Amino acid sequence: MRPEREYAAYIFDCDGTLADSMPAHHESWVRALKHNGAEFEFSYQQMCDWGGMSPEETVSRLNTMHACSLDPEKVGADQAVYIAERLRQVKARPEVAAIARELAEKSPMAVASGGCRKNVLTTLESIGLRELFKVIVTHEDVVQSKPSPELFLLAANKLGVKANDCLVYEDSITGIRAAQAAQMDYILITS
Repeated sequence: MRPEREYAAYIFDCDGTLADSMPAHHESWVRALKHNGAEFEFSYQQMCDWGGMSPEETVSRLNTMHACSLDPEKVGADQAVYIAERLRQVKARPEVAAIARELAEKSPMAVASGGCRKNVLTTLESIGLRELFKVIVTHEDVVQSKPSPELFLLAANKLGVKANDCLVYEDSITGIRAAQAAQMDYILITS
């Protein structure tokens, strides 16, 4: 999990990578979908595989898959309310947090998350890592979220480093595709 070489900068995903928050996110998604009339199952694995997408894009994909017409903004807003209730209870992933603390002593770091800024900041504060990150970018800062490379490229730009001299820590396939598209090396964090 430690880098094999030194990089100019390190970019971390938040949920599932720095924070053990995916069960809380799944619970909030299931609750929001049911509240809005969804009659299908949104599995934990599917949610993890789609990690990094904006809430609206997630709902749009679910609508296509299940031939329904849930309101992406309404479901996303409900999910945001439900997850906000849980974020203060989220814990850090200790092995990733230790690496982040170690790397922060040597190099600039960023968080690039498909989540909303308010939730990412709350999560980072809850797990005691907020002060490590010079740059935080979320889906609100870009036109396209993961698997587009836009989040990672913006993070590298804000850090003032070349994309191909960044290492990404990511837990989702969607995020790995974004890192590859940005031509960044990556480490997949598994649960």
